[in-house]
Amino acid sequence: MELFNKIGEALLETYRKTSDKADKFTRETKLKIKMNESKSKIEELYKEIGAATYRIHISRENDNAEEQIKNSCDEIDRISAEIEKDNDEFLKIKNKKQCTNCHEEIEITDKYCPKCGMEQD
Repeated sequence: MELFNKIGEALLETYRKTSDKADKFTRETKLKIKMNESKSKIEELYKEIGAATYRIHISRENDNAEEQIKNSCDEIDRISAEIEKDNDEFLKIKNKKQCTNCHEEIEITDKYCPKCGMEQD
């Protein structure tokens, strides 16, 4: 009977570890998808800014283009902050951090960045 209890405990522990890894992988994947979608939104906003800038270039009468550029820039700032927050969460899930200098993904215990050598907080 004790053998069956040990086997059951080992199976339960294996299940927990597998479940934790699957959950971690799912959260990482969702964050990657979200960050990529946000980056695509930023690329579209860059295109809008370019188009609005060109409209200003060809016709100084288009005051709405300047407002559109400002609104697009504000939206880029908002999305960029969201990406940064998601990236921090992504690194936390992976038990990593980002170098304060070169932004390389490094081990959370690293005192110095292995890429640029910068001392970490």
